[in-house]
Amino acid sequence: MKTIRDDKSLVGLAGEFHVLAQLAERGIVGALTLGHTKGVDILAHNPRTGAVRKVEVKTTRGTPASANLWHTGKVYSWTMSEKHEALDDRNLVFCFVHLTGPQSQPIVFVVPANEVAEYVHWEHHLWLQSTG
Repeated sequence: MKTIRDDKSLVGLAGEFHVLAQLAERGIVGALTLGHTKGVDILAHNPRTGAVRKVEVKTTRGTPASANLWHTGKVYSWTMSEKHEALDDRNLVFCFVHLTGPQSQPIVFVVPANEVAEYVHWEHHLWLQSTG
C-alpha cells in the first residue's frame, strides 16, 4: 500500500485538499480542476464579491532546511521552472504548502503570481551567474 511518503501525486493532492478546506472555512467556494489543467489546480469563487481566482498549489513535505547565509530561519523550497518567470495574471495566486505531518497543520504561503514570477526570475538569473 502506497503512503504519502512514496507517492508525489499524493503529496500534491494533500496540499490541494488542504487549500480547498481553508477556502471553504473562509466562505470561498473552491473547485478542484481535473486532469492536467495548465497552471490551475483550483478555481475559487467568492460569493460575497463575485471574484473568481485561479489557484496553483505547490506542495512539499519533510523537514525544512536550516538557516543559511541569506536566511535566518527555516528555509522552505518548492520546485519551479523557467515558465514561472513570465507569469502575468492578476487572477492567479500560488499557495505554497509545506506538509508537516499527519498530526499538525501544514504551513501555507499565499503569493500573487506576479511576485512569484519576479522572484523566480531573480533567482534564475542569480543561478545562471553562479554557474557561469
